[in-house]
Amino acid sequence: MGLIVGHAAVMLWAEPVSYNREVRPILSNNCFFCHGPDEETREAGMRLDVREAAVAENDGVRAIVPGDPGASALVQRVTAAHVEDRMPPAGSKKELTAEEIAILQRWIAEGCL
Repeated sequence: MGLIVGHAAVMLWAEPVSYNREVRPILSNNCFFCHGPDEETREAGMRLDVREAAVAENDGVRAIVPGDPGASALVQRVTAAHVEDRMPPAGSKKELTAEEIAILQRWIAEGCL
């Protein structure tokens, strides 16, 4: 649901983002192959399928900083301007939609509940 105020659009949401219904499918379809439970395929030591690992510091980087999407490496990488820095990588044939990115940003801003 959205509300237009003057010339600015203000978005209002009735309920917080649901991890199981909205976030997990995005991560599962696009991220877990390289950043999930399988140690053999895990890249950069980054694990996104377990909250404690996703919010932990890994070589000075935190994939997810609850409450701060801009400081979260996950958001930085899925919105990277340069294709070679963007996740998922081009070779994976996967790409997040603007809506999926917005869901991840909102979920992180809400504290990743």
